[in-house]
Amino acid sequence: MEPINWTTTYNGQSPGDLENKNNGFAGRFSGYNNNFKNPVEHIKTKLPNILIIGDSIIGDYCCSAIRFSLKELAEVSILQQPHHCKNIMSWLDTWEVEKWKYDIIFFFDGMHGFPQRVTEEEHQELTPFVIKRLKKATKDLIWGNCTPIHDNFPQGNKNSNNGPNTIDQIMTNESIINRNKSILKVTNENNIPLIDLYSLMKPIQHLTQPRFNDIHYSGKGQIIMGNHISKELKNILSKISIK
Repeated sequence: MEPINWTTTYNGQSPGDLENKNNGFAGRFSGYNNNFKNPVEHIKTKLPNILIIGDSIIGDYCCSAIRFSLKELAEVSILQQPHHCKNIMSWLDTWEVEKWKYDIIFFFDGMHGFPQRVTEEEHQELTPFVIKRLKKATKDLIWGNCTPIHDNFPQGNKNSNNGPNTIDQIMTNESIINRNKSILKVTNENNIPLIDLYSLMKPIQHLTQPRFNDIHYSGKGQIIMGNHISKELKNILSKISIK
C-alpha cells in the first residue's frame, strides 16, 4: 500500500479553544491527485469521487487500506479533522465545504470531542447542522461511530500516547458508549447509514489496540477498519450511477 501524502495542513481554532483565542491544528488533506491542495479540487474522471473525513483513529494505514481496496473503483481523497466539537463549524468554513462535490462522503465522528468539551446534548444539537452542510456536498453521506477504548484508560494526563486526553478531559469506554448512542439517535433521525466500527473492533480490541493508555490502533487494526469501511463503500458504489 502506498503511504499517505498529506499535501495541506490547515490551521484554525485549537481543540480546546472554544473562545477562538489561538490557532492550532485544524486538519490536513490528501487528494487522490498529489497536486490537489484542498477538498474543492477535482479532475473529471470516469470514477466516482469519495471523501473520507476522520480524525487520527482513521490513521494512515486505514486510509491506505481504503485507497487500495477501492483502486480502479473510485478516486479517494482524505480530510483529517482534529475532532468533532463546538468549533467544527469554523473548520467547515475553512475547508469551504459548500464548494465540495463528492459522490460519497464517509464521516467518522471522532474521538476527541467528549465532555467536558461536548456533552451528549450538545452533540445531538450540533451534529444535524454538520449533516446539513455535508449533504450539500454529496448525495450519499455515510457515518461511522466511535471505536472502543480500554476500560482502565488513564485519566488526568496531559496526553496519552498520541493524545488526545488532557488533564481536564474525562474519557472512559462508558463515554464512548454514550457518544455512540447519540450518534445512532442523530443518524437515525436524519436517515444516514451508519458503519458500526465499535462492534467491529471491540471483540479484537486486545489484539489491535496494544497500549492500555492509547486509544489508537496498530497498523493491523487500522487495516481491518479500512477494509470494513471499504466493503460498505463498495456496496454503495454498486447502487449508484456516476454521470
